[in-house]
Amino acid sequence: MSWAYRHPVAIVSLFTILVLGGLLSLPLLPVELLPSLAYPTLVVRTTFGDAAPEEVENLITRPVESALGGVTGLRSMTSASTEGISLVTLRFDWGTNMSLAAAEVREKLDTITEQLPRDVKPPLVSHYDPADEPVVTLAVVGDDPPEVLRRRAETVTKPDLETVAGVAAVRISGGSVPEIQVLVDRARLAAHALDLSTVVERIAAANINFPGGKIVTGGMDLPLRTVGRFRDLDQIRRLPVGHSPTAGTVRIEDIAEVRESTADKTSLSRYNGRSSVLLSIIKEPAANIVEVSHRVRERTESIQRSLPESTRLFVADDQGPFIKQALKDLRTDVLWG
Repeated sequence: MSWAYRHPVAIVSLFTILVLGGLLSLPLLPVELLPSLAYPTLVVRTTFGDAAPEEVENLITRPVESALGGVTGLRSMTSASTEGISLVTLRFDWGTNMSLAAAEVREKLDTITEQLPRDVKPPLVSHYDPADEPVVTLAVVGDDPPEVLRRRAETVTKPDLETVAGVAAVRISGGSVPEIQVLVDRARLAAHALDLSTVVERIAAANINFPGGKIVTGGMDLPLRTVGRFRDLDQIRRLPVGHSPTAGTVRIEDIAEVRESTADKTSLSRYNGRSSVLLSIIKEPAANIVEVSHRVRERTESIQRSLPESTRLFVADDQGPFIKQALKDLRTDVLWG
């Protein structure tokens, strides 16, 4: 302590260097709501059509659990079997190399692929990451039908937001998803000696685009594609699905009703009590949350001008202001300190 009293200039210079170094480094620090953590958790999701939970558990969940029980570093394993979906959550010890763990899990799953039912889609292995949480959530609200709001969000709002610097992805939820329904009359189907699986296979086989080779001309390779997707409902209605000795060629319109409708809703999005479509904005890993939030809000104002008067775009949730307030409180604490 006596040395400090005898050399005040050195002490003042030392602390001046530390303060200047801190001030110069402050703008370079990343701004995050939560620290970057790699949670040692993997989720195995397997889809099995419309199978009952009991079938999902017996035919999928239990074989998957048996195959993954010996994975290196596994600390605990939980599962959930619902209608058509099997979820197996694997929790590993902290410090486990998750890339190697995911590779081992996929290898174990490959050994039981042949044991699973034929209609089961290949299991998907995903890694939970808090960075995948949305930093800004927007709500599209209007007087138009839900399917119109959804289409407007997909074709206008989402593509525009994806061009904002620092935005990695935009996820859409809510509204109504349009779909084409083919309502088969079982009595007419039986009268023509057809079964439902045959109809499904014919529709699936006719509604595809696939490569058709290439043409080499003038020193160029020109790819060919066979375009076979349906363009309207009449094409579906006229699709041949079989042959009857009495009626000749049997078409979809002979055994079913084809109509435009919307998919069954599994979730509902509301903003201030009104039906809405939500857009969840995911930032890039290295992006600054506060800057992304500011850019998204600026882009929201320009998008609003391109939407009809009956449609409004609101900010439902935003991490930016919370982080700015936290930084303001931190600065105050630093000054008092």
